Amino acid sequence: MSGLTVKQSQAIQPTTSEGYQTFCKKQKFKPEIVEFEHGATGCFLGPKTAKKTLVWFHGGGYNFAAAEEHWGMLWDFIELAKKNGAELRVMVLEYELAPYGVFPLQLKQAVASIQYLLNSGLQPSQILIGGDSAGGNLAAAFTAHLTHTHPSVPAIDLSSNIGGALLVSPWVSFTQERASWKSNHKKDALDPATVRIWSDNFMGKTPNDNWSQPAEAPAEWWKGLKVDDVAITAGGNEVLRDDIRICAENIKVHNPQVEYFEAPGEAHDAIIMDKALGLKEDFASEQFIRKWILARVK
Repeated sequence: MSGLTVKQSQAIQPTTSEGYQTFCKKQKFKPEIVEFEHGATGCFLGPKTAKKTLVWFHGGGYNFAAAEEHWGMLWDFIELAKKNGAELRVMVLEYELAPYGVFPLQLKQAVASIQYLLNSGLQPSQILIGGDSAGGNLAAAFTAHLTHTHPSVPAIDLSSNIGGALLVSPWVSFTQERASWKSNHKKDALDPATVRIWSDNFMGKTPNDNWSQPAEAPAEWWKGLKVDDVAITAGGNEVLRDDIRICAENIKVHNPQVEYFEAPGEAHDAIIMDKALGLKEDFASEQFIRKWILARVK
């Protein structure tokens, strides 16, 4: 990951909407792209008749677009629901990438995407949010925003709780101080120096806070969560493991409904990154995620 600069990697990778349109051609369905406030767009998959919509915030360190594996994973969720007699609609948020957009712009764009769904007639309970890696950071920031409105981000008024939130290997701290950053350094694909560049690009000159670094927020911060069900996953071999552990523990203090699953032997974001490397094994994290998704659409 340290072989190319961010701008070099961005130049050779399709944008999120370009990757989406390529996937649409492959699966032979018409693209549906909607523009939101603050310059974001949403890419839709799945039947419009679905009672539940999963809003996915993709990973990539906030510096990179959604990968081919994201579309495959989300399509699998839609097919999983279909095979079990249910329907799922998915919307992928195409947020502004760093360093061109810095925090809290991406949180503003996430709020705009959820507000769009609410304005279209969906109830909060019909909306699930999820994200992997940096997308997990955004999902956590959005969840916090529901109870603690960020001073630079529009508030969102809910008539009831959001249906659920799924955080997959969420990037919840930029400190790189906990033990797993050293103990798992040789077991994970994430290079600490490169990850530091990503977080610096994402934050720019904005000070860190409890929205941008959820693992550093105290347990009291998470009191009164406005999400019915929360699931958080981590890999036992990822550098982020200890950050994710402490974040999950703090959220769970006042929210016993929170599930935390740590997959033994898995590195960061295995459901995306290991699949990108061509590994086809049945990941424990993937089993957990599929089970969680299915339970909320049936």
